[in-house]
Amino acid sequence: MNPARLARPLRLAAYLLAGAGLLYLWTRFDAYQLPAEGCSPLLRFAPGDRLLLDRRPAPAREGDALLVRGEDGLLYLGRVTRLRRREGQREVWIETDSPTCPGRDSDEMGWIPSDRIAARVILVWPW
Repeated sequence: MNPARLARPLRLAAYLLAGAGLLYLWTRFDAYQLPAEGCSPLLRFAPGDRLLLDRRPAPAREGDALLVRGEDGLLYLGRVTRLRRREGQREVWIETDSPTCPGRDSDEMGWIPSDRIAARVILVWPW
């Protein structure tokens, strides 16, 4: 078999594989920047930090930082402190820990079902 005959199909396969990988990354992950002039409800994040988000996260664990959708449709940032399973559905309890930045947490919203988890923070960089 002539290696030159394989070059074109292999190149096409490499392009298709790279395109599929980029499409997967584009649909799964997202970047978000906290407002530089605002505040963060979690002390481990500072105003202006950039967050890499997983929009289809695995089940939440204690300590995860999550963006959850409130019943008002807005997104809220919080840290998972408790987990429970109720009627076959996983629920999380989120809290905020910054005394200077008010945020909504489970003290106001109650247990949050997993279908209202919008994203999990997987990486933070401060530039």
